[in-house]
Amino acid sequence: MYTIADVNGTINSDGSISGGTIVAITSAEDLQKLGHSGTTYTGIHFILTEDIYLVNTYWAGINLGANSVFDGNGHTIKGI
Repeated sequence: MYTIADVNGTINSDGSISGGTIVAITSAEDLQKLGHSGTTYTGIHFILTEDIYLVNTYWAGINLGANSVFDGNGHTIKGI
């Protein structure tokens, strides 16, 4: 299991990932970038860093491929 200290990847504006395979999700904007990219993320470990509230926000969801993990890290996403 990874922690926030292990984060080495970045979410780009188009939803692509650069720099590594451990990626922090810090905001509703991050979720939107990932969900709207149309990408299937394979081998990526996503870590939620705080509670996220999706208010008046459309979110398409994240396509997790093989060996990918979405770690809530004790946080929640509300308003889905």
